[in-house]
Order: sequence, then structure tokens, then C-alpha cells
Amino acid sequence: MDALSRLPLAEVPICTMVPAEVVLMVEELQDASLTSSQIAALTRQDPVMSKVLRYGLEGWPTDCGDDELKPYWNKKLELLGKSSSDSPKCKTDGAG
Repeated sequence: MDALSRLPLAEVPICTMVPAEVVLMVEELQDASLTSSQIAALTRQDPVMSKVLRYGLEGWPTDCGDDELKPYWNKKLELLGKSSSDSPKCKTDGAG
């Protein structure tokens, strides 16, 4: 027998308690599924997101004067699926 086989086992908890807020959040997320059609309709109805969609399809202005659009304007190349060097990136595969 070697020394490691005689070491006491570390105490391992039988179960780990999960805060109720986490359980509730996970349960709510499972019920909050949206279809792509619902997301598209909600995007068209939202004043900011509808502008982001339109600018993505038709082109962005040269500068952004709208504070609500600024976060999207700052990331416009990424939203188009391009990096700052204009190399195409896939935004549907969940990667970066």
C-alpha cells in the first residue's frame, strides 16, 4: 500500500444548495422562449431596434447623434458581421 491510499477522503457535500433566485430565473427563462417570427415582429415595433435594423440593411449614418443608437453605432461593423478590417465573420454560430 502506498501513502496516498491511506489519506482521508475530503469531505464532499451530498448536495449543493442553489439560491431560490437562480432557480426562479432558470424556470422563467425556460418559459420565455421566443420564435424568430416573434423576435422579428418585436424588432420592427421597437423604435430603437427598428432603426438599427434599417441602418444595418441600408447603411449607417457617418456619425451618430442619437444617444440611444450610440451603443449600436459603435458596434455597427460587428452587427454587419464584419471586423474593423472588413473581414467577414459569422454571427450565427455563437462564436465571438
